[in-house]
Amino acid sequence: MAGTDDAVAAMARSILAEKRARKAAEDDALRLYNRVRQLQKEEDRAQKRIVETKKKAKEIIKLRERNEQKLIEKEQRMREEAEKVEEQKLDNLKQKEEALRHRIEQENKVYQDKLEVVQKTKEERAEIERLLAESRLLARKEALEQKDTIRKQQEDARRKIETLKLQKLTAAQEEYERRLREEIEAKMAKEQEIERLAQMELELIERLKNKQAEQRKAYQQLEAVLSLGSVSTTKGLQQGSRANSPKVTAAQPSPERQPSNLSQQQPHGG
Repeated sequence: MAGTDDAVAAMARSILAEKRARKAAEDDALRLYNRVRQLQKEEDRAQKRIVETKKKAKEIIKLRERNEQKLIEKEQRMREEAEKVEEQKLDNLKQKEEALRHRIEQENKVYQDKLEVVQKTKEERAEIERLLAESRLLARKEALEQKDTIRKQQEDARRKIETLKLQKLTAAQEEYERRLREEIEAKMAKEQEIERLAQMELELIERLKNKQAEQRKAYQQLEAVLSLGSVSTTKGLQQGSRANSPKVTAAQPSPERQPSNLSQQQPHGG
């Protein structure tokens, strides 16, 4: 009877030890599963941050492009207005020249009329001719002076227009070079970011693979230990029962002693 009690006690201790081992293995598996889930969550958060960063970068680029377009349009309007002002000045100069020519013609006509009035006498004719010569000389002199002034003003206006055109071309070339540099720098920065993210992705995948391999190895070791422990306990109980009492049969293992199907609790990788 004492031998039977010892066998029962040994069975109880074995069952208790197996339950503790199974509980420890389940705790290890749960911790491992939580770590894997945490890595997956970190990866998801990183992906969301990447998407948000790209979205913000696109918005900033679009806003910058709109502001640059507005500035270009403003400068274009200012240049067009300046060109219109210079063209208006040229038109005014032309109108002044036309008015001067008309005035000279009118004065000549007046002098001609006077000449026709005083042609009755020789003295009057001589006086008219003298006055006409002086008038013509004066008109020619004024016309030449006015013509030189108009020509100088026209030359100044043309030089200003050419200067504005050159400034416009220079500004356009500088704007093109600046935008080209910005595009190249943005592309290089984005390529560096892509390389960094790709390296991060590879490292995370490699860590996940290592964790999954460790997890499979731990489950295999656990199942092997549980299988070995179950076989050893069953054999020891059968031998003890035969030695002490032929009437005592080996107790069936408790449902709690059956190894749990840990493969069903194993989280899927990735």
